[in-house]
Amino acid sequence: MGESSSDPTPIADFATLAGVRDDLQAPARGSVFGQRGVVASGQTLATLAGLDTLRAGGNAVDAALAVSAVMAVVQPYSSHLGGDAFCLIRTAAGDTLALNAGGRAPLAATPERFPGGVPRRGATAVAVPGLVDAWCAFHGRFATRPLGELLAPAVALARDGFRISQSLGRAMRAAQDELAADAGCRQAFLDHGTPRSGDVLRQPDLAYTLEAIAADGRDGFYGGEVGRRIVSHLRERDGLLTEEDFAREQAVWGEPLSITYRGWRVYEQPLPSQGFLTLEALNIVEGFDLAQQPLLSAETVHAMSSAMRLAFADRDAFAGDPDAVDVPIDRLLSKEHAAELRQRIASGERAEVTTPLHGGDTTSFAVADGEGNLVSFIQSIFQPWGAAVLVPGTGVLLNDRMLGFSLDPVSPNVLRPGRRTVHTLNTWLLERDDGLLYAGGTPGADFQVQTNLQNLCGLVDWGLDAQSAIDAPKWALSGSGDLALEARFPRETAAELERRGQRVVWASAWETALCRSQIVARRPDGALLAASDLRGEGGALGW
Repeated sequence: MGESSSDPTPIADFATLAGVRDDLQAPARGSVFGQRGVVASGQTLATLAGLDTLRAGGNAVDAALAVSAVMAVVQPYSSHLGGDAFCLIRTAAGDTLALNAGGRAPLAATPERFPGGVPRRGATAVAVPGLVDAWCAFHGRFATRPLGELLAPAVALARDGFRISQSLGRAMRAAQDELAADAGCRQAFLDHGTPRSGDVLRQPDLAYTLEAIAADGRDGFYGGEVGRRIVSHLRERDGLLTEEDFAREQAVWGEPLSITYRGWRVYEQPLPSQGFLTLEALNIVEGFDLAQQPLLSAETVHAMSSAMRLAFADRDAFAGDPDAVDVPIDRLLSKEHAAELRQRIASGERAEVTTPLHGGDTTSFAVADGEGNLVSFIQSIFQPWGAAVLVPGTGVLLNDRMLGFSLDPVSPNVLRPGRRTVHTLNTWLLERDDGLLYAGGTPGADFQVQTNLQNLCGLVDWGLDAQSAIDAPKWALSGSGDLALEARFPRETAAELERRGQRVVWASAWETALCRSQIVARRPDGALLAASDLRGEGGALGW
């Protein structure tokens, strides 16, 4: 039962495996199939832009760039030009590469600049944006279509407008006071009063910036009129970013981290992404026979959540910018280290995470084409609406990624000039020897690595198809150390977890804060598939 067949048709759906009541089962739907391309994203307009790019002859990288740009237009509260990006790519030639564009602290940033802590909003919370650098690095290496062509759907949606979705409308109303406090945000999002779902949102200044990038690449954003406006606007508000910061490239190509898990190969983002936590937790739970337990059993949840607690403790103790800190990543990802941690779980030890765990907003998407390219991409401005600073005349909403640093001088993640913070953004690839390959990710700040663990185990241990793995009820360790369970979990599971010392709290049946996963796959026979999370407002399309 722990091994999948060569065809990723599910052995059983999650409801059958878990014994979930009929009235709580997921809708009767499965993965979307395609022959020449598939796209899964968190917003239907972005998914459509990606599929249109594939149908016009572009490859998966071309489509990913089109999706990324549209997401910055239609989901500004979680994704914008002023944010960051990470991605994994499996090329048609068989190479697996990671791109890290997490953005660096300003060269003027030191802990002494923040005696009261890094603020959640405002100019001083802004790190160097990395997304546009990621676009340019990705485009220069793997794209086949002109950048202007790939950004054209986003330009049109920004200039001509689109109908505000339910999620965007809610996010705008929830942050209305904070948006109103910034002149740029107020003009861009509240110019016509309280926004409602279904209203048209136009962003002509953002269209202008997108066209500048299409014409001049990175110089269209980090230099020229747009770059000068951003730096000048931040300087006027005591921000730390300078022209020198913007001149430094942010996108870094690297080799993914990887481990074996029950005969599969799993790839994750390298440091400073905290994607290694998913790999570390997989190593730990590999010693438990998960497939012999129901998917939603207390035994399963306790083993997996305990593994995540121990992995988070290692993050707090060791993780930082690998350019500045010697992180013992080989030891952390060793089977020997996992065995030691697994013994601690078996002995009943409970690890407490010293850094509070946070949910947040991000967007992830995945694309595969018929040539053999698969891309898993994630981008974010960190907390919803980032720094809540939008630069007038550019339409660019800026991140608050400086919050990711520690101000504790003994922390490996301590703030230093030009350093990269430990980053919640991560994506994964999963591969079997026969050629079956999955790529995916999810939003959710510290919930990301936890949801990714559950999706990967769903695929490998219980043989679920991609859509069933996503639809399965999720748990997450919360900021207070509680264990949140979606309401579809059996009540007896919660009771047993509490008996084992877990503090259980209930989330909604389909809790959007925990995850909104997107997965694509390529089967050994060449068939492509995509799955999109019901918890979000996105969708999957195939061609």
